[in-house]
Formats: sequence, C-alpha cells, structure tokens
Amino acid sequence: MRAKLYAHAFHVDPDWLMSGGTEPATGPDGAASGASALSQSTDELAERISRLTDAQRATLVEFLRAMQER
Repeated sequence: MRAKLYAHAFHVDPDWLMSGGTEPATGPDGAASGASALSQSTDELAERISRLTDAQRATLVEFLRAMQER
C-alpha cells in the first residue's frame, strides 16, 4: 500500500496520513512534533524530494492531489 510507504518516508503515522487530520501523529521513531521537529521534517522532505526521479515526483504529486480531494 502506497500510504504505508509515504507514512514511513515522511515519518508520520499511516492512520493519520489516511485520515487527513490536522495534527500529525507521533512518527515511527516516537518523537513528538514541535517547531524544531517541523523545521527538520520540512528540510528532510525538501531533501528527499530533490532526490526523486521525474517519475517519482509525478507519482508524489498525484498522491498529494488525491489527498487534497479527500
């Protein structure tokens, strides 16, 4: 399931990812989210996206659009 892959990649709980809640659940490492953690997550996200292939980026965009429609 793609949601589990995205949840793992973004260090969020798969249930939170699927529910579209406003507050992310604690990630798989057990760390609580805060301003510093959010900044680090954003930096990590940008870095990970920069390493994706064009096809992977297209899949990510498709996934994000589908999540917005929920």
